[in-house]
Amino acid sequence: MRIGNKRTVLDRLDGTCGGDKNMKITFVANNMVAQGKKIIMNATFHVYEDIDKELMLSITIIRCRVRENPDTCEHFHSFNTNKYCQLIGTKSPLWSPFFDHITPPWRCPLKKGDYVVEDAVFDVSSFLLFPVQGWFWKVTAEQKDPDTKEKVFCLITEAQVTTLGKIN
Repeated sequence: MRIGNKRTVLDRLDGTCGGDKNMKITFVANNMVAQGKKIIMNATFHVYEDIDKELMLSITIIRCRVRENPDTCEHFHSFNTNKYCQLIGTKSPLWSPFFDHITPPWRCPLKKGDYVVEDAVFDVSSFLLFPVQGWFWKVTAEQKDPDTKEKVFCLITEAQVTTLGKIN
């Protein structure tokens, strides 16, 4: 996928946490297209039971020099909040262009059913300002029940970004 003057190879976009059958929410990306420095996505969230609690959210970003060698990996950044519902209820240029394109609206409490993401836009231009090329990136987002610490949702993304040309 070409994004601006960068080439991105998305190796993994796993919204089932490796096929974990205990997830109360799963995510399936149906289509992703790059347009300039934006990614347009169509996807579906499957919510298997009502979720009435304020969930915990943890996002971890790891970068590796060599995809196949974990010894070359290092922690890059983490983000944690115990107020996921409050976070997504707040308008932000980071997540609103995605969450505003979900039908029915993605609001807490989440009700059992399918939530369709149609033509959601991610503007990745600010992300490309960081030193992203030459690394293999692993991003894991997890939501947990605050009482039991049980995983409710997990999304694993793995990608490599380079300038246009060869991907290692």
